Amino acid sequence: MYNKKHSMDKSNITILIKKLSLESDRAASPMLAPHGLTATQYKVIELLYSQPVGTVRQIDLQKALSVTNPTLTSILQNMEKDGWVIRGPNPQDRRSKIVSLTPRSYKLKEELSELGNQLERRFAKQLNPIERSILIKLLTKLLKDQN
Repeated sequence: MYNKKHSMDKSNITILIKKLSLESDRAASPMLAPHGLTATQYKVIELLYSQPVGTVRQIDLQKALSVTNPTLTSILQNMEKDGWVIRGPNPQDRRSKIVSLTPRSYKLKEELSELGNQLERRFAKQLNPIERSILIKLLTKLLKDQN
């Protein structure tokens, strides 16, 4: 028998996290459209901005984004074609690839980072600084439990 209360439970953590992720991507889409970027492509760029040049392996991005190798390969191929990233051999391990940003990506760093800041402010506007800090700690804790 269908139990409406149970199936529509709004306190299910996994559903709430998924919904927030989808809403975040949906809100990011019009902001990123003028640059021809998807939300996932933007996440790749932001991750690469935060790391020293030439140090990020494709597998590192795969783990950080929690996507499969074929999915990330497709994303990176499109980003290469559009001039956002370049992939090259890893000097320490020829079986892996290093992913780097192009000069175009670095030229837009300030603008793209500000878009990310706007998005985060939009989603955290109901939280005071303490609540925001607690949420980050709790989400980080949940993620550590999964690895």
